[in-house]
Amino acid sequence: MMSIMKKEKTGLIKSNEANMSRSICLLSDFEQVLSYVPAIIISINKNKELIFWSEKCEQITGYFNKDFVNPNYILTKLFPNKIYKEKVLKTLVERAAGIEGFETRLTCETGDKAIISWSSFKCNKLSDTEQYWFVGENISESFFTWKALQKSEHQLKIAQNIADIGNWEWDLRTGDIKWSDVMYRLFGYDEIPECADVREIFINSIHKEDNELVENKIRELLKKTKGLSFEFRIVLPSGKLRIVNLQAQVLVNVHGKVVRIYGTCQDITVLKEVEIELKKNKSSLEKTQKIAGLGSWQYDFTDSRLFVSDGFYKIFETNQEEFKSIKHSVLKNITDSERKKFITFYENALNFGKQEIIEFSIKNSKGTLNVIEASCTKETDENGYRIHGIFRDITRQREHEKTLDEARKKAEESDRLKSAFLANMSHEIRTPMNAIIGFSSLLSDQDITEEERNEYIGYITSSGESLMTLINDIIDLSKIESEQITIEKKEFSVSTLLKEVVATATEQQIFYSKPNISVINEFLEHENLYLYSDRVRVKQIFDNIVNNAIKFTDTGSVKFGATLKGKKIEFYIKDTGIGIKDENKNKIFSRFVKLENEHNDKLYRGTGLGLSICSRLIELLNGEIRVESVYGAGTTFFFSIPDFENFDMQNVPDEARQISNSKNDWSNKTVLIAEDDELNFNFLEAALEYTQINIIHAWNGQQAVEVFTDSKPDIILMDIQMPVMTGWQATEIIKKIDPKIPVIAQTAFAMTNDQNKIMQKGFNGYLSKPVDRTKLVNLMKKFI
Repeated sequence: MMSIMKKEKTGLIKSNEANMSRSICLLSDFEQVLSYVPAIIISINKNKELIFWSEKCEQITGYFNKDFVNPNYILTKLFPNKIYKEKVLKTLVERAAGIEGFETRLTCETGDKAIISWSSFKCNKLSDTEQYWFVGENISESFFTWKALQKSEHQLKIAQNIADIGNWEWDLRTGDIKWSDVMYRLFGYDEIPECADVREIFINSIHKEDNELVENKIRELLKKTKGLSFEFRIVLPSGKLRIVNLQAQVLVNVHGKVVRIYGTCQDITVLKEVEIELKKNKSSLEKTQKIAGLGSWQYDFTDSRLFVSDGFYKIFETNQEEFKSIKHSVLKNITDSERKKFITFYENALNFGKQEIIEFSIKNSKGTLNVIEASCTKETDENGYRIHGIFRDITRQREHEKTLDEARKKAEESDRLKSAFLANMSHEIRTPMNAIIGFSSLLSDQDITEEERNEYIGYITSSGESLMTLINDIIDLSKIESEQITIEKKEFSVSTLLKEVVATATEQQIFYSKPNISVINEFLEHENLYLYSDRVRVKQIFDNIVNNAIKFTDTGSVKFGATLKGKKIEFYIKDTGIGIKDENKNKIFSRFVKLENEHNDKLYRGTGLGLSICSRLIELLNGEIRVESVYGAGTTFFFSIPDFENFDMQNVPDEARQISNSKNDWSNKTVLIAEDDELNFNFLEAALEYTQINIIHAWNGQQAVEVFTDSKPDIILMDIQMPVMTGWQATEIIKKIDPKIPVIAQTAFAMTNDQNKIMQKGFNGYLSKPVDRTKLVNLMKKFI
């Protein structure tokens, strides 16, 4: 029995030893199998000591079993914080039921953190000691991605709140529409309303004028597989109008049908207002640049961007398609002489930000030159630096400046000439006035002889004529400048006119004391040549030029005549005088110019108006004037007048033949002289004395009417400006009494428009003061 029991015991022991051996082998095999599992597996005993560390753990953490000094070494490395380590191990043991999962941070050998999600269980079947097994998954990548996503979502939410961008989603399968909080705020709700019907809020908020637009866009979206973007207006519950931009994307199923639409909505009201303002500013800037001839450009060194305005394209006659660079656009038109100057300016601006202003010329499409001003400035801020440049077309400005400069010079010259003219005029007036007043005072001397008296009277008459010539020149120039002079054309004999010029020239020769010159009329042919023009003005032109010729000639001759050239007759006046320098030939027809001042040995009297008046009169007569001269050898003036014909002298009246110097006997006639100035009346009385006409005097217009009614004169000489009643009024009354009575106006008003006005008022004739006796008698002869 004992042997049997002994045998059984021995067998039992052997059996246990065999089981233990098999268990050890099994555990070894289990650990070997676990080493190939792609998961983190660790095991600790009840003393919280590490007893197993899988190969995956070694790969993730960088710590190996062979490096362990003691079982707790790796735990110390994995959890450097002792408190955190104890907390983790305690949690691992407490949760070893295999139900709950939890996460821990492991510190790897590199110092990086690994996030592990654990599952645990307790096992004592493989060993006689309690063991705690933990299976972990490395979720570091997904964990940090999730964290980043959370952060991104948070930042996106903040950004959307700031930018007023809301999210929305529309599930077409269920009809559900989801809005973010910002969406409600965009549509005017600070809080999400209870029982909010998003569809109703959206539809009711759309501006009535944009309903059709939104409906069409939604229909378009449902038919597409791509998203779209559009803008429309909404009206908030408060009544405010806002503009929103809706961005939409679609999600389709396998059949290509849209099942979901999602996107964003942003309030762009302020952006639109800014955009409109920017457009206005841009438009204003472009208009301003266009008016000012400006073109601008900007180069940003931060991102190498170049901006060019429309004004630049206009100045350099290019466009966006043809544009290559600022430098290229300018250099293709710039003149060769200024190419280097612009290149230096441009490179200094672009490379160094050097601020300069230059001018250069370019050829435009018409082949003419435009003047361009270029300037630049450098701007630096926290975003980098950039160069601003401006091109300005200053062609017109330079032309205006040139014109103004020329006008300034002309004004200065005119001012100088006027000053010289006034000084000369003072001299010219005072000289004859001195003779008139001086010799007039000598006439009262009882001791002078009759011969001396007649000589003094001659001096007074000569000085008076000089003074009259001066006044006539001023009046003629004033008439011409104010365009009040009229041209009265009629036929007259050229031959007779030139004979009168000889007579006038002879008088001037005596006046200037020029006995050593000959005055010669070379017009011998064409005796029947008649010119249809203003005889008085042609005679005035001749007299002025011949007078100058005599004045500036000391020896030799003054010749004049006429030649036929086509349908024009060309007159000439040729002298052997001092001549005119080439540089002065263009000046002689200007007002107030007296070229004799360059001769220090002799000065000649005159106003400096004669040739200017001649030039303007010839222009009014549709003629031309020119001069040929050799300085020191003489001068020839040519002037042509159109419209001449050969007539029989007997058939054409001539003013010269109408003038009769025969003595008139009007002793049986009576003239009424209406004149308030006693001296003027005395002159008229003396001038008509040799005609033996009976004279009646009226001191004003009213007295003239009364005298006319009582005396019934044959002719009336009527002054215009009189007291009590003017000559205008008196003549109007007298003409109503007797329309046939001839009334001749004699007045100091000498302008052409005055003469026209007088004749229109019913006067039969006109005499300007001072009255010439011959003209007075000849005019009266027409009516007596």
